[in-house]
Amino acid sequence: KQRNGILVHLRPGCLTLTVWDSDILRIRYSPADAMPVKQERTVPGSPHAVRWAVRDEEKAIYLSTDRLTARVNKQTGAISFLDVARHAILRELPTGGRTMTPVTVKAKQTYETVQVFTSPPGEKLYAVAKYSRRSEHTDVNRTRPTPPNPLLDASLIISNMGYGLFWNNVSVTNFDTAETPSVGKDAPRHEPYHRKTFRSAIGNDIDYFFLYGPELDRVLAEYDTVSNITGETRLE
Repeated sequence: KQRNGILVHLRPGCLTLTVWDSDILRIRYSPADAMPVKQERTVPGSPHAVRWAVRDEEKAIYLSTDRLTARVNKQTGAISFLDVARHAILRELPTGGRTMTPVTVKAKQTYETVQVFTSPPGEKLYAVAKYSRRSEHTDVNRTRPTPPNPLLDASLIISNMGYGLFWNNVSVTNFDTAETPSVGKDAPRHEPYHRKTFRSAIGNDIDYFFLYGPELDRVLAEYDTVSNITGETRLE
């Protein structure tokens, strides 16, 4: 347990869940034993003082605020985000869905970072980007997978399921979606699902914010709260 959240040691690496607000959680993963210090280029603020609690059970750790709960599988590190009724809002892949591949960029060792989430049938996803005094969005469900898109520079994806994902990485990032049959070790039993994937060219950690509405206007307002990207954000 830390001041504003929890630290979970995995094999390999470590995972932190930080309570940014009662409806905002920050998730970071590093393949190292300790979380690297990060220069905050897009997140100017700090966590708000809100009530939260942690419960350690045999197979999972639960971090809860007044509005949501994050469940961490102790074996895989996979996170599920739940509402107050314990209904699932969003899940990472059952294996955790995290991949950090070592790469060398300008003679420096770093990683290509990937995070994969599941997506239930009927979910609609939208990419939101800020441009000086306006914002734009694109329906990422129309093409599977989506090609690299300048609208994804802001790295905010919002869902009709009432949440948003702010991917905190300033390197070249792509977001795509794909159908996955319910077979193989990553698949939930008897349940087909879609994958949604963030992939960044460079990064020393995986870092994203989970923003819960469920109203989409509230999700956009939460994005403005944590993000330092200038401009107006709205869905048109």
